Amino acid sequence: MFLAAPTDTTVHGSVSPGFERVRDVFVENFAKRHERGGACCAYYKGRKVVDLWGGVRNTVTGDPWEADTMVLVYSATKGLAAIFFHRCCLISLVSAIAFLLGFERDNERDAGGFPPLWQSRPKRPRSLSSSGVPASRGCARAA
Repeated sequence: MFLAAPTDTTVHGSVSPGFERVRDVFVENFAKRHERGGACCAYYKGRKVVDLWGGVRNTVTGDPWEADTMVLVYSATKGLAAIFFHRCCLISLVSAIAFLLGFERDNERDAGGFPPLWQSRPKRPRSLSSSGVPASRGCARAA
């Protein structure tokens, strides 16, 4: 037997100034999307800016969701893994394009990825910094 979604759910916790919209959307999940219980915690620049919880944690018993309610997390790392993979692919793509365009690496450490190729290319005045950003030696500097 399941309980119906609560019609008047109290949301507990706090939000920092500037993050009130998160609380509004969290409350909206209960009011419009029939959420039964949940929590949301977010950090910004190392500081906790959102810490909210509300509803019920067990639809059979009606036990309330509390600040320390434990939950199972499924597929939480897929998003982070996708971002990491995308970034690695992008860096490899930029390096490959730079190589094909004749850019050379600024330091020996970076040459480790493509030893025979980077070292066998003719020297050109263009180069890549270790961060992969185009750089030029001997640029005129503003006085």
